[in-house]
Formats: sequence, structure tokens, C-alpha cells
Amino acid sequence: MYAHKTLPQILKSPVDFAMFTLSQSMDPNTAEVKRIVGLFRDMFVACADTCRRERILSINKLMRKGRLMYFTDQEQRHDADGTPIVVDTSVAFAPETSANMRKAITVYNMCTMSVIVYILELQKALQALGAQVSCHEVLIDPAFMLALDGKLMRPWHHVFCVKTADGQEYIADFTIEQFGYFDHWFLEKSVYLDVCAASGSSEALTAKAMASVKVAVSQGHGELVMAGFQSHLVRNRAAFGLYPEPKIISDPPRLAPAEAHRLSIS
Repeated sequence: MYAHKTLPQILKSPVDFAMFTLSQSMDPNTAEVKRIVGLFRDMFVACADTCRRERILSINKLMRKGRLMYFTDQEQRHDADGTPIVVDTSVAFAPETSANMRKAITVYNMCTMSVIVYILELQKALQALGAQVSCHEVLIDPAFMLALDGKLMRPWHHVFCVKTADGQEYIADFTIEQFGYFDHWFLEKSVYLDVCAASGSSEALTAKAMASVKVAVSQGHGELVMAGFQSHLVRNRAAFGLYPEPKIISDPPRLAPAEAHRLSIS
């Protein structure tokens, strides 16, 4: 059916991507892994919707050096004390803003945040299925570039790498929409790198590198935002079907430091 097209061509076409996805089979264990990871992604997006930002007045499209780019104009209003007036992201857009553009802006510049906040809980949640989770850094080949406040997003990107019990590797990308890819959030690693990455490879972050990244994210208002995501996780994980669900997620016994290290970023 797709003999006349390369895989990147298939996955960058929404219609072909949908047909390609339907043609793929996923074993029950992997399907359950994806379902659980999807619960964390749903929680992340729901929390991102509550982040405060200035209203988006307009979104302007242009082509620059053969690359599709979108630039936003944001409302610059302040209260009597000079504090910027902000609203929840979910109501920050003009009515005519497309659903995909809303998704892209909602998760803009939050890739590292998603990994830092959710990776330890995700590791525990998938342990019963024999799956492992690590953080990888990828150089993205964006379908479009998005700029808020006139600043283009850098293409270096953090994602989850999920390795199933049978050794298959998948990329779970909670913020892929910011680069113009939709419905690409969970793909085989080789497919993801072929379609979405500029270099065709990814690099696993060591515990030391991850610690440095966490410090960088915590600077400025990042620490407050990160704390908000963590609080949302604790308060709402049951509502999203994560806990308690003993048939799927077993609460692992308390691990000794040497054993616990194996659950950290590698």
C-alpha cells in the first residue's frame, strides 16, 4: 500500500499516518505500556492547560529559508502594580485558533519539565510490566517552528525512551506538538528518529546530566511551575486512573540505595 512512499512521507501526511497506524499491530504488553504512558501524558496536558500565560492575540505564519514558522503576538497588559495580567492557557486563545495550534502552544518549551516531573512515577508504574524508562535528548527536525514573544524554540529536545520487556524501544514524547507533529507522541524509536529527528539518533542522559538539566529548569519561575506540576500529579493521579489499580500497577517494595539507583536516569 505504501510502496511508493518513504516512511517519513507516510508519517508526515495526516491521512497516510492514520492509515499506517491502523495497519500496525501491537502486542498486548506493549499496548498496555502505551495505555499507562498515555495516562501520564493526559495528566501532563491537563496540568499544562492550567498554566498561566498572557492572552494570544494573533498567530502569524511565514516561510523563512524554506521553513514554516509561526510567530505569536501576546497581550501586554499589567495591573496597577505593574504585574502582567495572565489567564489559564485553556482560555488564552482567540476562538479561531485551530485545535492543533492550541496543542502546540500549550506544551511549548515544556519537554524537559515533563520528563523531570513524571519519569520516576512512570518508572514505578511500568515496573510491573517489565518495562524500563530513561530520558533521551534528541535533535528535532521540526515540521514547523513556533515562536512565542519572538523567540524561536531550540530544536534540542527531551523525551522518554521506553524499553518493553521484550526489548522493543519506543519514544514517548509529551510535547511533540510544539514542533508541528500531531499524533506522533508514541512511536517505535527507529520510526521516531527517522521521521522527527534531524540526526537520526538520540543520546541517553546520565544521572549527572539529568541533575544539571533539573537545575537549569528550576531557575527563574521554573521551580514554581515544576512544583505546580508535581502537586497536580499527587492530587489527581487517582482521577486519571493511575492509582490505585493493582491489576496493572504494583507498588514496588522499598528499595535499598544500590537497587534504587537502577531506577534512576541512565
